[in-house]
Parts: sequence; C-alpha cells; structure tokens
Amino acid sequence: MDIEMAFKCAASLAAVTTVGIAFYKIKFDWQQRFRDEYNFSLAFIDAVKARVDMHEFCLSKGCHAIMGSSKFKSEEVLHLLSFDAPVEAINDYRFAQGCLSFFRVNGRPRLEYQLGLRTRWIRAFKFWIYLILYAVAALIALSPLLVASKYNTSPADLLYQLSFSVSLFGFIAYCGIRNAKSIHKAERLISAQDRCGL
Repeated sequence: MDIEMAFKCAASLAAVTTVGIAFYKIKFDWQQRFRDEYNFSLAFIDAVKARVDMHEFCLSKGCHAIMGSSKFKSEEVLHLLSFDAPVEAINDYRFAQGCLSFFRVNGRPRLEYQLGLRTRWIRAFKFWIYLILYAVAALIALSPLLVASKYNTSPADLLYQLSFSVSLFGFIAYCGIRNAKSIHKAERLISAQDRCGL
C-alpha cells in the first residue's frame, strides 16, 4: 500500500513538474517570437523608408513575412502599414480579404468593398444572415445534448449522435461565424482607412 502511494505521489509530482516546464517554455517561446518579430519589422521598415535600392524580391519576401502568408501583394502590405494602427489593420485584412478589393484610385492605393458588398444594407443583411445561420447550425449541432434527457439516450448513442451532428452542422456554424466576422472586420478596416485619410 505504501509503495503504491509513493508511486502515485511520484507520478503526480512528475506530471505537475512537466506541465510547469511546458507552460514556462510556451511563455518563453511567445516572448522570443515577439522579440524576433520586432527586430525583423524594425529592420524591414527602416529599409523600406530608406528606399535603399531594395529588389522587388526582397520587398515581397519582407511583406510576406509580415503578413505570415505569400498570398498578399507587397502593395497591399505597404498600404496597411501606413494606417494609424498597422498591427490591427494587418490582422483585420487577413480575415476580410475576401470582402475587399485593393486597387489604385488616382494613383493612390485604396481598399474598397467587393462588388456584392458595396451598399451598407447588403452588408448588414449578409451579416445578420450569417449570424442566424451560425445560431441555427450551432443549435442543431448541440441538439442531441438538449434532448438526451427527454428520450433517455444512452451515453454511447449520445456520443454517436453528437459526432454526426457536430461534424456536419458544426462546420456550417463555423463558416457562418467566420463570414460574419469577415464582414465586420472589412467594415472596421474601411472606416480606419477613411479616418487615416488614405
């Protein structure tokens, strides 16, 4: 009995120590990542401002590193960096890219809504449709939990029903909330652009 208790205590102590080390490592990694991002962004912005014969390849690679993806053009990134809050603008643009178009108006870069989202009432209509789709799909996805006690569903059957409903309707709910969020972020980005006078 004492040996069994000693093993349990040793295993618990090892688990607590491992979790503590893991949390410390995650925190340290995030701090190091922020330091690396700061050093890179400082060097990149200085090089862009100095316009030291930067090759288009270097400019594109730097912009891709800032955005974390290669699907964005360097013109778009440089325009976002000219906002009052560039970090927020970059994060918003990652979500709202499908709702926005980037082009030049009178030689100045500008973000505008896609053709199907130009009027405010269409954006509001689509936003509410996506939110309603999210609410209905999430309710259907979790409906086995809501009716389990009424129909005395066994745990195995409940797990089977949940795996089916969440895999099907959970994805629909995710798409609905993501589309609503992209419309919201696009509106926020356009209003930030207008406030900056860009």
